Amino acid sequence: MKKGYLYIALATFFFSSMEVALKLSAGNFNAIQLTFLRFLIGGCVLLPLAARELKKKNQHIGRSEIAFFFLTGFICVVVSMILYQMSVIYAPASVVAVLFSCNSVFVVTFAYLFLREPIHRHTVISILVSFLGMAIIINPTHFTGSAIGVICVLGAAITFALYNVVGRTRSDRCGGITLTCGSFLCGCAEMLVLI
Repeated sequence: MKKGYLYIALATFFFSSMEVALKLSAGNFNAIQLTFLRFLIGGCVLLPLAARELKKKNQHIGRSEIAFFFLTGFICVVVSMILYQMSVIYAPASVVAVLFSCNSVFVVTFAYLFLREPIHRHTVISILVSFLGMAIIINPTHFTGSAIGVICVLGAAITFALYNVVGRTRSDRCGGITLTCGSFLCGCAEMLVLI
């Protein structure tokens, strides 16, 4: 149990520092190239772990899974993460971080629509509070930032939520690490066309 808290703390630290790192490197790299490198390295790091997971589950990757990885890779890497990278260029890193972290609001909505997961009263209240929080952060009456940045980060959050829900339909079969690894690598292959 303590190990789980440590992993959550580490993930939170690294993920929260991402916007600042992306902001610092935004002028030196093209957004698409930087996104490609991030996910290619991530996919390669996950490759041995994915192979071990498949062996443990006694599963193999067929054409159906590869096609699915190309779909999830397109949603996550090509669409969501390019929008995310663009949002860091046009909006303050702190605004991007907070708005993107609200993607769970969209996950709940998509899970209800596509997976028929129930939404309880406390969930609806938390969604409304999240939307109120987003409105306060954007502050439309005194907005001085770039509307393009806000649109990009909200688009990134929505498509990342869609990736999570679509991925959930097959994660039990092939495993979460394998799904993430396959999505990252297939998304990078698709991104090569854009590069």
